[in-house]
Amino acid sequence: MKVKLKKIFNYWWLGLVSIFLLALFLRLWHLGSLPKIFFVDEVLSGYVGHYILQNGVDIYNHAWPKLYFNNFGDYYIIGPMYLDGLSTFIFGVNQFAVRLPTALMGALLAPLIYYFTWLLWKKRRLALIAAFFVAISPWHIVLSRATSESVIETTLLVTTMIFLLLTAQKDRVRYLFLAAIFTILAYLTYHTARILSPLIWFGFFISWILINYSKKDSWLTNLEHVYQKQKKLVFCWLFLILFFFSLTAYISRTPWGRGRFDQTSIFSQQSGVSIRMTEMTYNLGPNKIFLARIFHNKILGYSREFLYQYFSYFSPNYLLSNGWQKSRYAVPEVGPNLNIVGLLMILGLIVLFQNRRFKLWSIFLLLWLLFIAPIPVAFTVIESPNVRRSLFLLIPLLLLASIGVDFLFDGVKNKWGKIILIGGLSLILTGEFIFFGYYYVYQSDLASSLYRADGYKQVADYVSKWQKKVDFFYLPARGFLPLQYLFFSNNFDKKYASRFQSHAYIKRIDNLRFIAEDCPSHQLQWDNVKRARVRVIDLPSCDTPKNKLLQFQLVDQIHGVNSLLKFKVYHVSSKQKDQ
Repeated sequence: MKVKLKKIFNYWWLGLVSIFLLALFLRLWHLGSLPKIFFVDEVLSGYVGHYILQNGVDIYNHAWPKLYFNNFGDYYIIGPMYLDGLSTFIFGVNQFAVRLPTALMGALLAPLIYYFTWLLWKKRRLALIAAFFVAISPWHIVLSRATSESVIETTLLVTTMIFLLLTAQKDRVRYLFLAAIFTILAYLTYHTARILSPLIWFGFFISWILINYSKKDSWLTNLEHVYQKQKKLVFCWLFLILFFFSLTAYISRTPWGRGRFDQTSIFSQQSGVSIRMTEMTYNLGPNKIFLARIFHNKILGYSREFLYQYFSYFSPNYLLSNGWQKSRYAVPEVGPNLNIVGLLMILGLIVLFQNRRFKLWSIFLLLWLLFIAPIPVAFTVIESPNVRRSLFLLIPLLLLASIGVDFLFDGVKNKWGKIILIGGLSLILTGEFIFFGYYYVYQSDLASSLYRADGYKQVADYVSKWQKKVDFFYLPARGFLPLQYLFFSNNFDKKYASRFQSHAYIKRIDNLRFIAEDCPSHQLQWDNVKRARVRVIDLPSCDTPKNKLLQFQLVDQIHGVNSLLKFKVYHVSSKQKDQ
C-alpha cells in the first residue's frame, strides 16, 4: 500500500524541528572559541558556581548561597552560577562548558515562541515564522553565546507566558501555578524579571477578562460573569499578581535587591539628573526658589530622564544600527536586528490594527508586552540603551515582524507569486545574515576587546607555563586575574575560601603575588628581589619602570585579540649585591 510522505511526517513539526536545530547550531558552533575573549563575568560565574558545588561554600566562605553571590556590595543572582558550575562538572572546566547553559536555553526559545504564537493566534505558519526569526536573530545569538543571564530570563518568562495563556484559554488553575514556578525561577536568574514578571501577570489577567468579554453586556456585567463562573481561578489570579508585586517591593528594599539598581539607576549620581537640577537652580540666581521648585524639581527631572531612556529603546538607530556598539557584545557595521526584520515590524504593527482576524485580547496582549518591555531598563543609565537588559523587547518586536510576513503571504494568491515572495525574502534574509555572520566571526572580538578585559586569559596561560621556572611572579589583580589563573589551572581548593578579599582579590597563590595596582613593577622594592628569580607583569598602560636598586629587562609581551594592548613581562634583578 502506498503511503504518502505527508502522512509519515507532520509538516509543521518537521519545520519546527529544523528551526530548533538551526537555532542550536547557530548558538553552539565554535562556542568555546567565539567570542575568543573569556569575559570576567564568565570567569566569575564558572569559577564560583563550580567552587560552591565542589566545596559547599563560595569563595568568601558563605555556605550554599541561595539567592545571590555577594561580591562585596555587587550582588550577582546565584541561579546562572549554579548552572554554569554544574556544566563544568559535566563538560570540563573550560569556556565551552561555562557558556553552554545559556546557549542551550537560548536555542530552546525558538520552539517556545512557536508554541506561544500558536496559542495566541492558532496559525502554524505564523508561529513557524516567529520561531525562525528567533533562531536567526543577531541580538539573541550574540547574547546566547556570551553567558548573558537575560537569555535564560527571557526563556523562562516566555515559558511563564505560555502557561498564563493556557490558563486564560482553558480556565485551569494548574497552569497558573506552573506559571508561578517559572516566574520564581526568572526572579532567580536576572534583575529585570523582578519588574517584568508582575507586569506580565497583570497583562495576562486583563487578557483573560477580554477573552470572556461579550459586546452585548457592559464591562461590569462581564466582570461579574467571569467572577461567578470562575471564583477560584479569579482568586488565584489576583493572589499571585499581588504576591509578585509584593515580592518585587520586598526585594527592592533589601540591600541585595537594590544593590545593582543603586549602581545603574537614573536615581544614582552617575545619571547626572540631580547634578543638572542643582546647576540649573544655581543658574537662576538668588531669590528664585519658586521657579526652581516648578521647573527644576526632581520629579520632573527624573521623569524626563525616564522617558528619554524609555523611548531610546524604540529608536531605529538602536534596534537596527548601533545598539550594541559600546558594549562587550559589539558587532561592527550591523545592528541587533536585521534591517528587513525592522521593516516587517512596522508592517506587522499596521496589520495588527487593520486586520479584523486578530481578536481584541490578542492585540491588547501584544501591545502590552511591547509597552512593558523597556520599563525596567528605562530606569537605568549605565551602558544605555543596553542590549543585555532590554532583550525581552525582542519578543514583541519579532512577533510583529512575523505578522508582517504572514500578511504578505496572505496577500499573494497565486503559486508563482508565493514562490517569488519566498525567494525574495529568503535572498534578503540570507544576504543580511551572511553580512552579520562575517562581522561577528571575524571582526566582533577586536571591536569588543576594550570592553571584555582582553588578554587576561593569555596572561594566566603564560603564568602557568613559567610559574615553576621562577621563584616569584608579581601580577596585577585586575580583570579577576587570580580567578582566571585558578579557573584554567582547574584549582578549586577550599583553602582559598578564607583568603579571598573583596572583588575576588587574593594576595598570593603559591609563588604568585598579586598586587592591587595596575603596575606591579612600580611597587617592587629591593627586599622583594634580592637573589630570587623574579618576573613581573604590567598592564599595557604602564610606563617603563624606573628604580635605582632594581634592573628591569623586558623579556616578553603578551596580548590577546587586540595586538596593540600588550602586557609587559620583565625579568627583575638587583643592581647591587646583598648588604
